[in-house]
Amino acid sequence: MRRDGNGNLPNGKSNQDTSVVRGTRDRQFCIANESITIHHSFLFYSWQRPMRVAFLSAGNLVPSSRFRLPFYRHLQSRGHECVILSSFPQKYDGIDWMGWRLSQLLKRSLRRLDLLRLRLGKFDAIVIDRGLFHTDDWSLERRLRKFARRIILEVDDAVFIPFPEKTAGLASLADHVIAGNDKLAGWLQPHAQALSIIPTCVDLEDYPPHPYLNTQKDSEEALTIGWIGSAGNVRMLDVCASALRHLAKKYPFTLRVVSGPGHGLAEIDLAGVNTQWIDYRTCNEIEELHRFDVGLMPLPEGDPYLEYKCNAKMVQYMTTGIPAVGSALGFNFQLVEPGTNGYLAADDASWHDHLEDLLRSAELRQQIGQAARKSMLNAYTVQSRIEQFESILQGEAPRMNPNDAIC
Repeated sequence: MRRDGNGNLPNGKSNQDTSVVRGTRDRQFCIANESITIHHSFLFYSWQRPMRVAFLSAGNLVPSSRFRLPFYRHLQSRGHECVILSSFPQKYDGIDWMGWRLSQLLKRSLRRLDLLRLRLGKFDAIVIDRGLFHTDDWSLERRLRKFARRIILEVDDAVFIPFPEKTAGLASLADHVIAGNDKLAGWLQPHAQALSIIPTCVDLEDYPPHPYLNTQKDSEEALTIGWIGSAGNVRMLDVCASALRHLAKKYPFTLRVVSGPGHGLAEIDLAGVNTQWIDYRTCNEIEELHRFDVGLMPLPEGDPYLEYKCNAKMVQYMTTGIPAVGSALGFNFQLVEPGTNGYLAADDASWHDHLEDLLRSAELRQQIGQAARKSMLNAYTVQSRIEQFESILQGEAPRMNPNDAIC
């Protein structure tokens, strides 16, 4: 139906009236002079009223929730009301002085209060991050189903390995399941009423390009090889430790590790490597990323979880424009086009050679970094996925075949 110059329908109704347009549409917009295309192949809706959306967050320091929070900020800017109900203590944590059992009791008690708020709040959609608790119990989620208008389950990790029955039950309970990648979608699809893939995304407003993306670093400045992630994953640096030890004998560089306490970095053999640890809780994440000249994404072989990981670390590096080397495993194959927007290493020799190439050439670092950021813009940013996410919350996104490409 044709609208006038003010976007109104011929009968005088405004843009706020419900309308449906079928077909495919591309939208382009720019952030910091970078063009982003949003590709649509589903229905587009303009609602009569904004949605009320609740997000049952695992906690603002838990990656699965932290990377989704920017979506709600953008939903609010689009006129929707969003309420974030965070786990306290955070989903995988306790309060030291209280002890583990009392911490979990407190966590469950507060979640019951959250359910009461949800019952009274008349929300249009309620989003659950993986599940409320890191146990096989999902009784509170079943209670949620009794009154929730629409439930969305987000899964960005292989939570079905420790809790297969719970994860299958939650997928069946939900009106729509969002999987972080095609491998996760393949497991979840038989249990889900409807399913879509939205990968781990970053907000371009929070992730400006690396300062050396368009200007080269002074040749006399020491380089920094960086790793960022949770303390429990620092052990993965052992995968590339041998290459780092050999390179430290030839090139002056600093290995900068940004993580939480209890990281176990001292247990990794990094003899001769100038190593710095930065407390993730007290630093500015973007400032730290901008200190990296090269990023690391090592993954050990033989871990069944790694096949399903969404590799947020690699997305962070590449979106920022940091040239990175990752293990030739899992989702890295989907993110990286070797030699074009990054490198994949399968053994000590390839880790050494790829890192050496990047340490030796500022021009190569710049070239790979530019290609990496460009490759992320149209599929791994909040800006490129917000309308798909909004459509899912509204209940109008179609089921996606997990065999379809993520882009």
